[in-house]
Amino acid sequence: MALLRVLIVEDEPLISMQIEEIVEETVPAVVIIRSSVREAKAVIDEPFHLALLDVDVTNGKTYEIARLLDVRRVPYVFVSASVKEHLPPELQNVPFIPKPFKDSQIRDAVLAVAGPGTAS
Repeated sequence: MALLRVLIVEDEPLISMQIEEIVEETVPAVVIIRSSVREAKAVIDEPFHLALLDVDVTNGKTYEIARLLDVRRVPYVFVSASVKEHLPPELQNVPFIPKPFKDSQIRDAVLAVAGPGTAS
């Protein structure tokens, strides 16, 4: 499989590095990390296979990023300490991994996009 391109939008450096490490241990991947809505919007037109979004990041919530990904049909998962029930109604059915998360939850989200048998 070609490199999986994964966008991580997370404003806590240790958490973003942890997620990046899990992704890269799971599949061959190029990981792009952004810590704010503004930074994420600057790369949103790049090709991605998956996005892992914290809800609350520097300068706002990632709902706009999620909606842009929906339009582009790019799968994404919220990885957040926010309460899932507080998401806007149109985002209630988005996969949601609560923080603190288990490595296996991130791994499973990546493999759901990459497909079984692609683990490194």
